[in-house]
Amino acid sequence: MNNNTKAFYIIVLILFIIFLIIFLSSSKGYYEYSNSQKKTITDKKIKQFEEDIKNGKDVNINDYYKVETKNYNNNITRLGDDMNLFINKSINYMLESSFKVVEKMID
Repeated sequence: MNNNTKAFYIIVLILFIIFLIIFLSSSKGYYEYSNSQKKTITDKKIKQFEEDIKNGKDVNINDYYKVETKNYNNNITRLGDDMNLFINKSINYMLESSFKVVEKMID
């Protein structure tokens, strides 16, 4: 192999490793964190509801259940998504090309 080929494979390997790190951290860490936050909020609201029932207050579901939607889109997440898409397309192209080469070798 010449130096250009080695450099290409090293760059592809580095990009693939970066892709895996970003993908796994975004899919695993954020999901678990958001679920633990929801559980904490739910536990607090249940305790508040029970206290209000004990005290004889008028209860309304809207006081205990509030849907909060947060927008996490920013330049960094868009950059990560764009890199993810680019790496995904690159890997797909490389795999398809390599399978075509193997197919030509077999025929």
